[in-house]
Amino acid sequence: MRINPTTSSPGVSPLEKNNMGRVAQIIW
Repeated sequence: MRINPTTSSPGVSPLEKNNMGRVAQIIW
């Protein structure tokens, strides 16, 4: 499970993007 907030893949759904952002906020 790799978390990369800077990664902007077209296949990433908005929900996953929001989830990654939340996880990144918790990590940082």
